[in-house]
Amino acid sequence: MGKSQSLYGGAVELEFHERLGRNTHCYTVGSEIKPSVTKILGIIAKPWLVPWALNEYEAGLLLAFKPGVAYDELQLRKIIAECKNIHKTKSRDAADLGTDTHDWIEQHIKSQLNQDMPPDMPINETMQLTCQAFLNWEARNKPQWLSSERYIYSANHQYVGTLDFEAIIDGYLVVGDIKTSKAIYDEYWLQLAGYRMARNEELLFLNNRAPLIERTMIVRLGKVPTAAGLEFEVESHDESRLGDDTEAFVAALNLYNGLAKVSKGK
Repeated sequence: MGKSQSLYGGAVELEFHERLGRNTHCYTVGSEIKPSVTKILGIIAKPWLVPWALNEYEAGLLLAFKPGVAYDELQLRKIIAECKNIHKTKSRDAADLGTDTHDWIEQHIKSQLNQDMPPDMPINETMQLTCQAFLNWEARNKPQWLSSERYIYSANHQYVGTLDFEAIIDGYLVVGDIKTSKAIYDEYWLQLAGYRMARNEELLFLNNRAPLIERTMIVRLGKVPTAAGLEFEVESHDESRLGDDTEAFVAALNLYNGLAKVSKGK
């Protein structure tokens, strides 16, 4: 049994499963698995990942091989096999600080929503600096938090997902995502466009006069410690950008659905 939320005034029950048969990290509506926004956007090529992984592989080999040392076949195979996965290990290690800070921010938002005691400040000094940067941003912008880790479902387009937060900021209804990355990538705005589309569907279903989401926002936490903690930045898109974001997401959605039909027809 997974974690579930009722949407559309109880008309839809969306459930998240860590594992369901052969599937992992999937969502179901009723008994049917629905694609997530992130899975849909997985069709977008990420060519920069290949040279990065190769560079990490090369660096690992240079460290593993010692000058003047002779290696037999078994030793060579072992070193090569270990270095082939070094990019995965480095990626996980680099993400730890950012992920833990991301989790702290989510706990903080939930404590505001539930009027509970806020989480203790982290002991790690880098995390402390970044969490304080978030608290300073919160104090300046005074967001009215509305939800955290809300499931979304598009009845029109049959996709699902989880948005990190929903808030009223500067008088605008905003959906946002907390990212742990080196930069704010274009794909993030498509992800938020998908969340916004689905959430607006639900708001219109519940009340035709409900205010619709007018802005999307990304809170980015870096992975590499600096003197000021992890990198911290906040960016948002308003109506001048949302049209392009939505158009691009719909294009990715149509391609994903088209490829799924081709695959199903084999």
